[in-house]
Amino acid sequence: YIMLRRLSRKWNRVTTRWTSMKPDLYVKSKIISTLGPASDNENMIQKLIENGVDVFRLNFSHGDHDYHQTIFKRVRKVAKKLDAPTAILCDIQGPKIRIGDIEGQVSLAPGNVVRVTAQEIIGTQHRIQVRYPTIHTDLDVGDKIFINDGIVQLAVTNKEQDDLVCEVISGGIISSKKGCNLPSGNINIDVLTKKDEEDLKLIAALDPEYVAASFVGNGDDVKRVKRCLAKCGNEQIKIISKIERPVAVDKIDEIIQESDVLMIARGDLGVEIPAQDVPIAQKVIVKKGNREGLPVIIATQMLESMINQARPTRAEASDVFNAVLDGSDSVMLSGETSVGRYPVETVSMMNKIIDTADTQMPPRNPDEFDTIQEDPVKIHTQIVGHSSFTIQSELLAIGKKAKLFIFTPDTEMVRYVD
Repeated sequence: YIMLRRLSRKWNRVTTRWTSMKPDLYVKSKIISTLGPASDNENMIQKLIENGVDVFRLNFSHGDHDYHQTIFKRVRKVAKKLDAPTAILCDIQGPKIRIGDIEGQVSLAPGNVVRVTAQEIIGTQHRIQVRYPTIHTDLDVGDKIFINDGIVQLAVTNKEQDDLVCEVISGGIISSKKGCNLPSGNINIDVLTKKDEEDLKLIAALDPEYVAASFVGNGDDVKRVKRCLAKCGNEQIKIISKIERPVAVDKIDEIIQESDVLMIARGDLGVEIPAQDVPIAQKVIVKKGNREGLPVIIATQMLESMINQARPTRAEASDVFNAVLDGSDSVMLSGETSVGRYPVETVSMMNKIIDTADTQMPPRNPDEFDTIQEDPVKIHTQIVGHSSFTIQSELLAIGKKAKLFIFTPDTEMVRYVD
């Protein structure tokens, strides 16, 4: 009896603390912030955590190993001081295709003819290199080549011995080593470069919570990243598959089966598929991730204007808001916090938008989120989820409220039931 009385008093204190919490402590959508020159010092990292950052992203496309080790230790130090459950995401570069060296800057006008080759040359207005060895065989007449985030668009009109003859469809200025996208054609790229493999050795030793794999195209690409980490002695790190190629959208079901998290990287994806199709892909992938119990991250240009100004545009605020309503588990900031002028203000604004969006989330019917995989563990998890939903619905129908307790060691079940 005495023990029960003590437990009762303790429970009353706990429930009182829960009910007195501020609403923003219940926010479920998380914020990922990319660290860079504007935000990588201890003081700024602390401010970002205090304003709502849940995960810090280290972008391995920039900086050397010494830099990343220093920043990694700095984040861990600040998070420990604040007693904050802050995670770290290491984002490997992947097989980014680029053009070769250019003689200064070259202006390409619509209607111009330019030849594209894999041979190492100094590019001119008439002939440029794309650093993709099999571009001549993998692309055919009618295929497109996008340069500099899709600003410059070329269409292949003919194939010569070593060159692809292209017509400029959308013109612009290009310079050395600009990014290049090949959305069509039989593109055969290796998801892990030598640089990535060296980076993964370091990452395995650092032991972050997540690794983001760039330009995955199928389930085997995800397996390869896992094998590389295992070979380096770390099988615990969760794999985030970045969806940024049309083939990844087509193979999303098999990618889901091998991944721990999905990231819709709208930068490259928005170049390789028509802009009007990006929102459709985003909604479909989020729904599939929700259905299979995988967290989904929405990334790229969420509050882009806040790189240079203290307030977002209304369209950006709506973008973040709708990403949360779509069911995304996290939204990511890139240049806004890595090189922007207002990193703290950006995080604070994103936190406010998420907080508001979470209050508008409609009730969810678990019947709409059943897995299509024949996995006994997933099916069991769903049975528990359906049962808890039914119990709470029936109690609410008769005007009763009650706390429902489910005891499980399965973190996936906790996420699904919640």
